[in-house]
Amino acid sequence: MNYEIFDNLKDLEKSYPKLSTELLQNFDMEEWINEQLFIYNNIEDFAEYELHDGWYADRFNNTDYNGAPDPLDYINYKEFGEALKDSWDNSLYFESKTGKIIATNYGWY
Repeated sequence: MNYEIFDNLKDLEKSYPKLSTELLQNFDMEEWINEQLFIYNNIEDFAEYELHDGWYADRFNNTDYNGAPDPLDYINYKEFGEALKDSWDNSLYFESKTGKIIATNYGWY
């Protein structure tokens, strides 16, 4: 799972100027520009994050299967990520033209 956290839009712009521009083309300059932004390389990384450290983490972390296979090793993260995207709150998540997933805790509007 691969993701980065940026302190604000200005911080993001240093590493991803095109992504910063895309966000500004899609959302008004509201308070979100001063808040943390979470960037996932793709939908698979986003899905993996949600299972291990995000929404579902308390259901799967530190589980001992007593030698049995870990079911998370058999998940199709792309398929799961697409299902998450279909149900996510558009005021908190955005998929860029390049497939990166951007999340804000504050909201775009």
